Amino acid sequence: MAEKDNITRKSTITSVQPGCHVPLWPARRYKSGHGYIRLRWKLRPNVYVEAYEHRVCDGVVRLGVTHHINGNKSDNKKGNLSEMSNPCHVEHHAAIRRRYDINKAAEMYRSGMSLTALGRVFSVHPVSVMRALKKVGVVMRPVCPPITVFIDLDVVARLYANGTRVKEMSRQTGVGRHAINRVMKELGLSPFPVGSPGKAHHD
Repeated sequence: MAEKDNITRKSTITSVQPGCHVPLWPARRYKSGHGYIRLRWKLRPNVYVEAYEHRVCDGVVRLGVTHHINGNKSDNKKGNLSEMSNPCHVEHHAAIRRRYDINKAAEMYRSGMSLTALGRVFSVHPVSVMRALKKVGVVMRPVCPPITVFIDLDVVARLYANGTRVKEMSRQTGVGRHAINRVMKELGLSPFPVGSPGKAHHD
């Protein structure tokens, strides 16, 4: 099992270059912000290397582009991966965008499917789906209004006076930390200094 990461500001993380071997020991897996699975190996304290899981084959990072056949970026089974040149990959997705059935997409959207889900189905960015739907006259569903959170200012002031940090205030009140910080600012309470928790000091 891969050793747990302890990433800090002093840590160095680099990508394994195409054509190079990856380390032999187990890697930690995590999902990137774009939905791909990344592999991370610790070489020594604060030094790591990474590679996309779908690009690694027989211990080497592939050259070229690896395409996910079913559109699921985290599905890295061999049967779902196809090697392509970059121009072919670009043209493949362009062809999908040109030929996907906008009327079918409109029907699926009206039945309750989200723009994100439609984007996955048709391998198109959700914003592109939204624009295409608007062009054919589909009315977009309204965005849910934000939930109003009520905070007892006296409770926050009392907790602050007792030296309770924002994270603990959030836990006790059931309100997010950003909201707690906003209330503290409205009450004129100074942020806690960095370091060990202690009693709040008033000027």
